[in-house]
Amino acid sequence: MSFITQYMVNQGVPQETVILILMLPIVATIIAFGRQVIGLRGFGIYAPLIITFAFLATGLKYGLAIFVVILLVGTLMRFLVRYIRLLYLPRMAIVLTAVALAILAIFLE
Repeated sequence: MSFITQYMVNQGVPQETVILILMLPIVATIIAFGRQVIGLRGFGIYAPLIITFAFLATGLKYGLAIFVVILLVGTLMRFLVRYIRLLYLPRMAIVLTAVALAILAIFLE
């Protein structure tokens, strides 16, 4: 994974951006675990967080492209994981992971 992150930094992607994107699935997994095991509430902050992050990190032109990718990948993954017999939050963690990986793939181009 170090090669990919180093390549992204060499291509001009800020290191903080790469770190934040890689941390999102980890945080979602922690929140899903907390919700299911401990009983904590709250998961609704991540969609606005990702959209805001896309616009702040990339500007309007690329932000809109990333926003569209987020919507497409998120919707597609929700349809795909609907048939897996998992609880809601673990399914949403899977969707968030797919969206984060799609954003990383966009940054690689």
